[in-house]
Amino acid sequence: MVRLCFWFPKAAISLMSSALKPLYSKAKSWQREGRLASSIAHQINNPLESVMNLIYLARHARPADAERYLEIADQEIRRVSIIANQTLRFHKQASKPQAATSADLF
Repeated sequence: MVRLCFWFPKAAISLMSSALKPLYSKAKSWQREGRLASSIAHQINNPLESVMNLIYLARHARPADAERYLEIADQEIRRVSIIANQTLRFHKQASKPQAATSADLF
């Protein structure tokens, strides 16, 4: 077995390390963004799945039951709307910082 050994001066290692730090930071940022996107998609998908099931049940139910299923479906659609609006507000808050005083906070 042949082992290859490389000698790097400390300055070269430091340069490589400093060049990799922004890449590592960017990768961590993408990882956080991916987790956030996955969480939001999950929060939206759950009520949408419920709506699909409720519509199916409403199509095959008696009129009184169908009305109840459609009311619940309406609530779930409103829930999706709230999640979407919160997500949009979060983006606006993050991208447009504004000055605030302590009086604004209280």
